[in-house]
Amino acid sequence: MNTMTKTAIAAAIALMSATAFAENQTNVKLDGAKQNQSGLANSQSMDVGNAKGSLFAGSKTNVNAKNLNQNQSGLANTQKMEIGNAKSGLFAGAESNVKVDNLKQNQSGLANSQQMQVGNAEASLFSGAKSNVNAKNLNQNQSGLANTQKMEIGNAKAGLFSSAESNVKVENLKQNQSGLANSQSMRIGNANAGLFTGAKTNVSAKNISQSQSGLANSQNVNVGNADN
Repeated sequence: MNTMTKTAIAAAIALMSATAFAENQTNVKLDGAKQNQSGLANSQSMDVGNAKGSLFAGSKTNVNAKNLNQNQSGLANTQKMEIGNAKSGLFAGAESNVKVDNLKQNQSGLANSQQMQVGNAEASLFSGAKSNVNAKNLNQNQSGLANTQKMEIGNAKAGLFSSAESNVKVENLKQNQSGLANSQSMRIGNANAGLFTGAKTNVSAKNISQSQSGLANSQNVNVGNADN
């Protein structure tokens, strides 16, 4: 093997190593994004922060987003909006820093589903997750038959052997639902934890509202969470 070949191989290995251990980071400032959908059996999404991560690479997102809007009508639709994102590699952590204002989801029809998560972060097997969330004026409206509705907010999760932490400040969060056999949730602090690790949340919340009308509906709020 000549010197040039050895040099090329060494450079390739160095590049792969740098890629494997490099942190994935995004800085997102977003003002005004809309999705509208009508019809039958539709699906709709919106992610925003993203980042992911490779085997040894961590992920970090910084998100400042406002005026995000999703509207959906029809039959058997689904709708999402995640926002903070991040994930991570097997041995690397995930962190998200999220500031959001005026996020809306509207859905009408039959057997629809609706989500909105906000903080995200999610760690893998040996890595921790942390989210910092400042959110206000989040709104979900749903009408029809057998709909479901969520809004989680703090998120973070954790790997099997790793911890999770979320720091959450929220104001003016609303959920409205009408119809038959609907379901509604809103959790706020989140964090979760790995099998052998703990989870921590710090939550400041005001003006949290849920309203529901119809027959055989269900409704939740929670607030502190941690879930280990």
